[in-house]
Amino acid sequence: MPPVVNDTTLWLRQAFPTPVVVTLILYTMGASTYVSSWKSEIEAKLSALEKVALSMGSHENRLVVLEQQFIQIREDLAEIKLMLREKRASAIPKIQTLSPASALPEVQ
Repeated sequence: MPPVVNDTTLWLRQAFPTPVVVTLILYTMGASTYVSSWKSEIEAKLSALEKVALSMGSHENRLVVLEQQFIQIREDLAEIKLMLREKRASAIPKIQTLSPASALPEVQ
């Protein structure tokens, strides 16, 4: 009769099959590769979104800049209108003095 061996010692003495070990190692390597590529893809998308957010800047700041430019344009247009009015006002008397009616001698 064979010697009686306790169940726990029998389990510890048995050899683990090599194909199972290789399969577990390959599965672990594949899973870690997949997770790391997934993580790097998410990080790339996140960094792209952060760059877009930074390039947009604050909308409030952009509106302030546009408002300042608009005010400057209005001031420039007001100056141009004033210059045109002055030019027109100075040109009107010259046109009246050169009118054909004033060029004719007065009849007595």
